[in-house]
Amino acid sequence: MLVSLMDLTKFKAKADDISPSISEIFVDRKTWRVQFLALDIGGWFSRRSAVVSADRITEMSASDRSLKIDLTKQMAEDAPDLHEFAGSSGNSWDESYVFPSLFTASAAGAISPMLLDMSVRPGDVTDDPDPAQAERLERMFPLTEATRSEAFNSEGPVGRVIDFLANPETLTVTHVVVDTGESIAESQRVIPVSAVSRVAKGENHTVLDISKDKIEHGPRLEHFDRVDRNWLDTTAAYYGVSA
Repeated sequence: MLVSLMDLTKFKAKADDISPSISEIFVDRKTWRVQFLALDIGGWFSRRSAVVSADRITEMSASDRSLKIDLTKQMAEDAPDLHEFAGSSGNSWDESYVFPSLFTASAAGAISPMLLDMSVRPGDVTDDPDPAQAERLERMFPLTEATRSEAFNSEGPVGRVIDFLANPETLTVTHVVVDTGESIAESQRVIPVSAVSRVAKGENHTVLDISKDKIEHGPRLEHFDRVDRNWLDTTAAYYGVSA
């Protein structure tokens, strides 16, 4: 069974002595793995958010909708501030850089643009017209912005991205959920991420490497609880990928 990442943002994070809510999820563009969770800790500290590596998740419970995370108040208090280590590292944010597994930020709204600006990866092409930026791509994208993006293919718009589905054990994204809206007969299509060419910089659109006809005749999904092994096998066979 897969987990909806948008639904995951509604889970409660359970740490040793705090229970913050999840405000954002950051996904690696290259591996499709969830890399970080942003937690709202404003009720406990002057710093409003803590960003924790997904590797700190020790348990996921669907029954009580919670994530157990290796985190304490003291850890959050002692964690480096995003602005501090960002300012000390200059422009050396490449694929070899290893982010701290826990850091904080004084302003919650500053996390996404600052973290993404730091996490560029050389060698990937973007639509940025600035030649100096042409070979740079943010390593991660924020879930809440990507799930508001329009989905396009070579023929034009095909709908809007509304969710990403992931393997609950590895937190690796396997499918993108597209609401086809008025572009195709209205319904939700769940498409393997292998058909996603890229999530564009700025998260204003997602590019699919698949025809509108293929999407239109693909397996539909009206209820998430119908995503079982049989449905996944059918979808994989239709798109010609491994389940």
